[in-house]
Amino acid sequence: MRNHGVIRDWRRNVLFGASALGFVFSQSAYAQVETSPLSEEAPDEEESTARLGRVVVTAQRREESAQDVPVSLTAVSGAELEAKAVSDLDTLSQGIVGISYDNTSIATPELYIRGVGTNRRDIGSDPSSAVYVDEIYQPRFSNVLSGLVDLERIEVLRGPQGTLFGRNTIGGAISATTSAPSDEFEGRVYGTLGNKENVAAGGSISGPITDRLRVRLSGGYSDAEGFMFDDVSGKDNGVRSFTIRGKIEYDLTDNLLFRMGANYTDTNQGGTFLHAANTPLFIASPLINQAAALDGDRYHGNYSRPGENAIENQQVDARLIWNADAVTVTAIGSWIGFEQTASQDLDATAFDIVNYDGATNTDTYSAELRVASNNGGGATFGDRLSWGAGVYFFNDQGDESTLFTTGVDSIVSFLAANPTLTPPFNPGTLRKPDQTNQSTDMTSLAVYGQGTLSLTDKLSLTLGARYTEDNRDFVHDSINGLPGVPLPVVPVSFSRPGNLKSDSFDPKIGLEYRPKDDLLFYASYSEGFKSGAVQSTATTIQIAERVAAPETVKAYEVGMKSEFFDNHLRFNIAAFQNEFEDLQVRRVVVFPGGFSSAIIENAASSIIKGLEIESSAVVTPQLQINASYAWLDASYDSYVVDANAGIDFSGNDLVRTPNHRFNADAVYTKDLRDAELQLRLAYNYIGEFYFQPANLPRDFEDAHGLVSASARYTFPNRTTSVQLWGRNLGDEEYRTYSNLLDQQVTEGWSERRTYGVTVMQRF
Repeated sequence: MRNHGVIRDWRRNVLFGASALGFVFSQSAYAQVETSPLSEEAPDEEESTARLGRVVVTAQRREESAQDVPVSLTAVSGAELEAKAVSDLDTLSQGIVGISYDNTSIATPELYIRGVGTNRRDIGSDPSSAVYVDEIYQPRFSNVLSGLVDLERIEVLRGPQGTLFGRNTIGGAISATTSAPSDEFEGRVYGTLGNKENVAAGGSISGPITDRLRVRLSGGYSDAEGFMFDDVSGKDNGVRSFTIRGKIEYDLTDNLLFRMGANYTDTNQGGTFLHAANTPLFIASPLINQAAALDGDRYHGNYSRPGENAIENQQVDARLIWNADAVTVTAIGSWIGFEQTASQDLDATAFDIVNYDGATNTDTYSAELRVASNNGGGATFGDRLSWGAGVYFFNDQGDESTLFTTGVDSIVSFLAANPTLTPPFNPGTLRKPDQTNQSTDMTSLAVYGQGTLSLTDKLSLTLGARYTEDNRDFVHDSINGLPGVPLPVVPVSFSRPGNLKSDSFDPKIGLEYRPKDDLLFYASYSEGFKSGAVQSTATTIQIAERVAAPETVKAYEVGMKSEFFDNHLRFNIAAFQNEFEDLQVRRVVVFPGGFSSAIIENAASSIIKGLEIESSAVVTPQLQINASYAWLDASYDSYVVDANAGIDFSGNDLVRTPNHRFNADAVYTKDLRDAELQLRLAYNYIGEFYFQPANLPRDFEDAHGLVSASARYTFPNRTTSVQLWGRNLGDEEYRTYSNLLDQQVTEGWSERRTYGVTVMQRF
């Protein structure tokens, strides 16, 4: 079915990248990562004992080494974010197996982990792979990680994480931890200049105010020209982002810590987002492929309005951490405010045919109380048992509106200027204005617990479970015109209140076998679920009544984590099979009357199988090589769309699930007396995949490879550095988005070659 084999122009890309330089953004170092060989000062190369660094993670809600966690995960420290040329979640995903992320439009990011995700985010549905910032669930993660400012680490957890993280982590989770206030005064400032008018600046300052009070303040600004252009307005799809964050820590007592954080992010994207691949939108007669030809090449368009997305995200969280002898008790509360406005020329032509305007406003509240055992504290049966339990509350409420309009006068003018177009245009085939308004109030309650018991010195058993109740109230209002109704518009309106309730008990069982300290074997079985969904943008009662049931998964996984040769070689491998029922799928449906709409529906079942390998090796005291590979077999086991019409997607590939992904990078660090030079070369290969469940030829995207590279010079004072960086150095062109709606195929295309320089000063 697929042709696996080909990396086009592989040699050209590698050779080009070997001569180029790459780093994108700068972050502070992660304090819990032991000094790696790549930054270790070695007085003599022959006497060096450089080893792989140790990364502490909180994937199981407690601090432990990533190599001790029986979960397939990748942890990236702040220092690694610098070295790996990471500026945002999109860049991060290119170097991590099992994850796919696209941010063609900041309003509609698409996150897939192990083939599970969603390409629709509105207040009526939830993502299948979740994002957390400082342990706070982000129901809309459009811009929360648009700029990775002052991060301590990012953890990517693959596979269902429902027991400890909760609902809607059915594919996996990304957990970002921002840097905490420091015990000693420290700070940094940085600035970036690059092609495409790329400008970025920011910094952080942290330290103690009193013996008990510590404060950290950080922020960043970035402004980059886009790579898709509107030739009418002269605007592009460039993104401007501003983030400011503050954190305080106060020791109320020797055992009681109060921590509070506040974050504000403002992101704007202008210009065009999509390229028209065929006919204009909302014209039922075959008007005219000629109109799309006016758009020019794939990176240019002629739009009647340039479009814009604007997002503001605010987060305030507070927690109390009581560290007793036997247990640690943590109480967390948070509020997230989200505001988004969007406007878009949907027909992607210079004529005012179809326009879109939308707005979303939500308030999200969460609270969690958890208790976890402390080793040696008397609640662990002689350190044989580690356990944690908690209760969780979540409430998400908001409003969303959409407006679709058609410009009839402009269409008539277009046809008058193009008399050769056939067949003749019939105004009755136009889709009339549609307006939808939806409000939702989602409440989720959960109780969970997990414990690991050492059966012997080498064998451990893990048992866990989470019980969740979800309740979603919603009201859907719509005023719309019908296709085929002559002007003036005859409006059709409806109002539909409703309620969705669901509950789920999700168990987990796991075995760990450790024959020696640097070798771990594990096996696990877990279950998870994702909440049901309503059709937020429904324009007819028929669409509004199509409610998607919750999706569920049974997940099996075996794996090994190992280190060899005195921690000079690390090799991790995981094999898994995930069995889904009622998998939620976004699909374009054609309704009676000839109009279509994107809805969320349930596929009957799906089976996803895969293999993931990650390895790192210290080849010499100066050279470290990292490589990872993922094989994924993701298909719809049963998905009969319309038996009467013979539409059956059973056996088709899931969307955005390449069979093969491969990443490799080499880092060479050379001490130059008191100075240091670090060189990095990276290659990321993404196999072929489909954008839509129909798996039509237009949905198919070829495999492609991306090359990045960097060179960083740290001056003898060890506080000043200069980095040259570059991404997509082979200038690969590939699609990041493809969608069919009302006869129009729209596409998003990749960012082109980018490069620049970053200067950083630490103090």
